[in-house]
Amino acid sequence: VCTREGRRGSARRRVTTGHRFYIGFGVFVILLSFAGFAPSLIDQSRRFAPPTPLHLVHGATALAWLLLYVTQALLVARRRVGLHRRLGWAGPVIAALLVLYGYYTTIDGAFRVSDLSGDVTRLALEPGTPPLTDAENIAGIWGPLGILINFSLLVAAGIVFRHRAELHKRLMAFSLTPLVFESLMHLSGTLVDRVPLSRAALFNGWLIAVVAVHFIPAVHDKLTRGRIHPASIWVPLLSIVGFVVLNAVVAQSSLGFKVASWLLR
Repeated sequence: VCTREGRRGSARRRVTTGHRFYIGFGVFVILLSFAGFAPSLIDQSRRFAPPTPLHLVHGATALAWLLLYVTQALLVARRRVGLHRRLGWAGPVIAALLVLYGYYTTIDGAFRVSDLSGDVTRLALEPGTPPLTDAENIAGIWGPLGILINFSLLVAAGIVFRHRAELHKRLMAFSLTPLVFESLMHLSGTLVDRVPLSRAALFNGWLIAVVAVHFIPAVHDKLTRGRIHPASIWVPLLSIVGFVVLNAVVAQSSLGFKVASWLLR
């Protein structure tokens, strides 16, 4: 009896720890988003142009997705599963709007000399670098498009597997990682010339941080469960490999160039 009660207590502790992790992960991404995007909105002295209504709407839909995620995690933690499922139907709508406005934002900024905030330009390009050619701008849209594709696939998979709780909650957590990619890029760009680190060091730090965030769920699994759920390994690996292939192979191919050119018409 004591052994049985001990096992039940251990299981309850794992559940509680799991709830805290997924809630905390959502809050972490929200705070990271503010850290990445707020500085250029508060201090606009280094911006190339003010944010457009399209950018503001895109940001609002991203924030709505993050708030929905945290709300859903809180409902599960409080055992409000019924309300969690009913509210879940708002997920596809918000996700679709996020992708739609993200796509239009990508197309709108394809031929700009630089991003409006200046953060991405400062991080990716050395001062004095010649402007990108039209061909480079066209190929460059595969970067943000890849983020939208990754987000879409993760959300779709999360919806398909919504009745498999362990897989579903991991897929929904991984749906936040594309937002981490953008937030960390803007945060790193904000720090260029403001901290005693070179642009190259900040760029490399951004890459390492982006990869590391993908494996936070795996570390949590190992520490709390003693083993790693397969999704915590395969999902980040596939996401990273897919993004590399999209940018290093598809974006550089003639077919990728033709598709990107067609999208930009």
